[in-house]
Amino acid sequence: MAGIDQLVARSATLKAELFAFAQSKRLERELTAAMEAQFGYPALASEDELIPFFDRFLLQHRLGDGRTVVERFVRSRGDLPRAERDLLLGWRDVVEGYFEVEGVQGQALVTTNLVDELVYRIHSNMGVGLFERTPPGSFLVARVVPVRDDWLFSGSMLTYGPERVDEVLRMAAGATQQYPQLVFRNPALLERAWQLQREDRDAFISHFGCDLVVLPGPQWQGRMQGFLTHRFGAGAPELPAEPELTEAETVGMIYDEQDGLGYYAEFGLFQRVFEQPDLARQQRYADIVRAYLDDDTVSAIPFRRCADAAPENADQVFARVLDRRSFSWRRDGDALLRRFKPGFFEQSPTPRFTPVGARLAGYVG
Repeated sequence: MAGIDQLVARSATLKAELFAFAQSKRLERELTAAMEAQFGYPALASEDELIPFFDRFLLQHRLGDGRTVVERFVRSRGDLPRAERDLLLGWRDVVEGYFEVEGVQGQALVTTNLVDELVYRIHSNMGVGLFERTPPGSFLVARVVPVRDDWLFSGSMLTYGPERVDEVLRMAAGATQQYPQLVFRNPALLERAWQLQREDRDAFISHFGCDLVVLPGPQWQGRMQGFLTHRFGAGAPELPAEPELTEAETVGMIYDEQDGLGYYAEFGLFQRVFEQPDLARQQRYADIVRAYLDDDTVSAIPFRRCADAAPENADQVFARVLDRRSFSWRRDGDALLRRFKPGFFEQSPTPRFTPVGARLAGYVG
């Protein structure tokens, strides 16, 4: 079995071969489309822009068949040893981080990722001379990919001296808010986030009496602001006005255990049609069911709540709305939701709260 030093050395050649594969005739059309989507037409970009673009294209961009370039490359190379195939496929797990350098250990740079608070031992296939630019106390903004139990630099890397600590902490704090999935790589932080969501849901139920509440639209903002003030006191965030909700006849609020708190305009109509399925004969009720199906911002939760509560009624509603007389919610409901709400099923649920450590807390705006 190849050792980690051998894999690091081999990774430079494999990356060059992968890059050549991405530029081959078989991927020319998809590469051109991706470049035009990123840089416009004609695609004009600097080297500093092209390096991260190509790294993402090679490792994360989904091609027309749903595979990544690196997956397609591995399938085309039956000659690769198992260790190299595993190495390449492991590169799909990219971490974009803000790393504080602790020191050098053997052939690896020991760092702590400010975003997920985990330790990363990072190797370079350009030699350890690179580490001379990154003394203890300095910072790196970089992409890394797995190599065995350690990590390997991938793509471009920015270095910051210790005197720029505030700038780096501010950027890392921003990343936690914009890309919370980066935080959730740490199991302890993920569990803390779920705990925060459980506590918030309990407070919501205590305040409103239930995890599903239907309000007149004009009352929604005031009632929710009252909850936030009850929950957080004088430091409560200010809830912005949302005309789609405040101008609606009704607004539904569902605080699901996993999906979190969701707001749904005209939920009163939607709920009523599942309670009285004959209403589906009326256009306004049929329209709201269809609108909820077609709207990508509406999750599967309202359907599960209303249809699961009265499956026989749901059979009648969907039979009329979809013109499918034999529709059965118990039999066909899951397939229906997967068709109209694919995003709800593509990823495991994650909490709506993003915990940050004491180091970044003062930089979250």
